Amino acid sequence: MSINKTSRDEESPLLSQEGESKPNKGQYSKGLRGLLIFYTYESIISAGYYSLMSILAEFMLYLHFSQSEGIITIHLLIFFGNVLTFATAFWISDRLSTRFNSILLYLSVSLIGIVCLLFLSIYSHHFTKTTIKIVSISSLMLIFAGFGALNPSQTSFAGDQVSNLKKKEKRKNTAKDTDTETGTGTETGTDEEKEGTEKEIKILIQKSKILKNENNESTNNQEKLKEKKKEDQDQEKDQEKEKEKEKEKEKEKEKEKEKEKEKDKGNSKTDQGETGKLYSYFYFAVQLGSILSMNVTPILRSSKAWVWTFGFICSLHILGMLIFLAGSKYYIKIARMKKTTINLKSLLKNRQIQKIIILFVPLILFWTLYSQNVSSWVYMAQKMNRKINSKIVIPPDQSQMLDPLFVLMIVPILENLIYPLIKSKNVSLVLVKKIIFGLIFIFISFMIAGVIALVMQKRNVSIFAQIPQYWFLALGEVLVIISAMNIAYIESPPQYRSTSQAIWWCTQGFGNLLISLFELIKMGMAKKFFLFAGILAFFIMIFSLITKKLFFKKKFELN
Repeated sequence: MSINKTSRDEESPLLSQEGESKPNKGQYSKGLRGLLIFYTYESIISAGYYSLMSILAEFMLYLHFSQSEGIITIHLLIFFGNVLTFATAFWISDRLSTRFNSILLYLSVSLIGIVCLLFLSIYSHHFTKTTIKIVSISSLMLIFAGFGALNPSQTSFAGDQVSNLKKKEKRKNTAKDTDTETGTGTETGTDEEKEGTEKEIKILIQKSKILKNENNESTNNQEKLKEKKKEDQDQEKDQEKEKEKEKEKEKEKEKEKEKEKEKDKGNSKTDQGETGKLYSYFYFAVQLGSILSMNVTPILRSSKAWVWTFGFICSLHILGMLIFLAGSKYYIKIARMKKTTINLKSLLKNRQIQKIIILFVPLILFWTLYSQNVSSWVYMAQKMNRKINSKIVIPPDQSQMLDPLFVLMIVPILENLIYPLIKSKNVSLVLVKKIIFGLIFIFISFMIAGVIALVMQKRNVSIFAQIPQYWFLALGEVLVIISAMNIAYIESPPQYRSTSQAIWWCTQGFGNLLISLFELIKMGMAKKFFLFAGILAFFIMIFSLITKKLFFKKKFELN
């Protein structure tokens, strides 16, 4: 009982620093309920976000922006929202507030922007075109600021749910091991004491016999002296044997320590596997919500009813907030760190953060290509043959639905078929290798898009020709984004987890900035797609060299 008390007292300061709640009965099942509620929230809130993203290209045309101006504006808004993530994650999520409260704050900021757009769509006839444009852009800035700050907080919050449950299980197992070890230790200790006392008694008896023989038989002194020498030699041999036994015991202890270290390594691998699965299904939940929105929103938009469109987005956002609040008592919440422990200098000097930054910088190009599915690829679909028959015409922004549809197919296949198959063959698939494969698939996707754009210059092409490029885009997206979120969580110190996630999402911002800058160069669609593919191929080589020299592959092994 005393061991249990001391362990709890020792853990309490650690719990206050890392923010783990004290283990309660049914904590594991409580955490699972929290995860299910959080996945539901994520699906609903993502449905609202992707509803907005799916109609953004058409909304730019409604605001009287040209196609080029629309592309620049969309990607500058994404850049604005994602670059703010670093400041909000560092100063608010990891320093001033808890992740739970931060999520509520960012959701509220986005809601204000959505309500402004809804209000504007209802009373648009009372405003001039210039006023509508200014208010719309301002509202979109609020929305993207909120969602940009939301990404790192909710991804790290999701990771907390699994990692802290695993720590509680590990604590219980180690407590049981220590109890058994202490029990066996006391028994061995008493046996050793008994052996020692028996030896001492034997030595005393032998000495008493020798003294009696010396007094009674003076003639045999020389023989007795010889016997003494033999006995002394025997005692010395016994002492040497005892020393050897002690050395063997020390060696056994060292072996046990090595075994414990191997167990810890195994536990870290299982934690990586758990967070990997978590982020796979987290992203699955995101895409489940987005496929709903990309089906419904373009239909509402096609009827030119912006009121219904923004009303739908607003209702989804409010519903998501309510579901998130409903799961409050089931979440594992991490307390904020002390202000003195976190500052910008310590962040930049931290070697783990430095590694994450170096790893993520080349992935800016991934976002430069991937993010074009909400702008350039929509405008590409606009120029394609979208007629199924004389009555049914596919809206151009509905082509984006292919991306989440394919993601929903790919995630279960990878998690339940491909990854277990690779594991059974004893092949190590590290996370950075998954990212490299993902970048290669994105490269293939844009090469296909470039070929289709060339064919479009000569003849009419069906919108269904975009299916292969969306398939490879989704495959690359799953491998890159899920692996990067996993690395950002498991490789960062606990006090910087939201900040490290923000570093990842900042790359999305700079990737979108590059799209806006490239749009200033007057170039055909096909040439632009081939140019982006060529630049990405160059950065894939750079990324491969960086991961070989700077990262330990064992650290990122897939369990």
